[in-house]
Amino acid sequence: MSTADKHGSLELALARDELDASAIADLHADLIDPPWDAASVSGLLCQPAFSGMLLKVSGEPAGFAVIQTVTGEAEILAVGIAKAHQRNGLGVKLMQAIIDQLRAANVGKVFLEVSVANTAARRLYEKLGFKEAGRRKGYYQRSGRTPEDAINLALVI
Repeated sequence: MSTADKHGSLELALARDELDASAIADLHADLIDPPWDAASVSGLLCQPAFSGMLLKVSGEPAGFAVIQTVTGEAEILAVGIAKAHQRNGLGVKLMQAIIDQLRAANVGKVFLEVSVANTAARRLYEKLGFKEAGRRKGYYQRSGRTPEDAINLALVI
């Protein structure tokens, strides 16, 4: 998918090679603690049940998702928008594109987890129709911080 709008030229494509895995790892490391390295991302993406999506703005990596799909269900394992591009509508565009692609692949339900402290992401997921399906106490263990609960979310598509 390629378009142009207020963000510049947007391109969303499946992650296909080591360069894409490295870009996803760099974005992940800037956004999520603990980070995944390029070898870990590449290792996931070479397995048949996993896929990665890379969003580029004017040719530069700006967002990503790593998704596992099994038997008509998918879990978004990690998703994020680079800090410089947050709060500009790119998260909605990325998530909607993911949902559209999963729907086209006959996926019926999508799951993800989000920290209770990540209010911006929680609002986005709620806007997209995700509903709380459970919680994991102390799931997010981040260096130097108090553990945070994860909210399990589900979306029927």
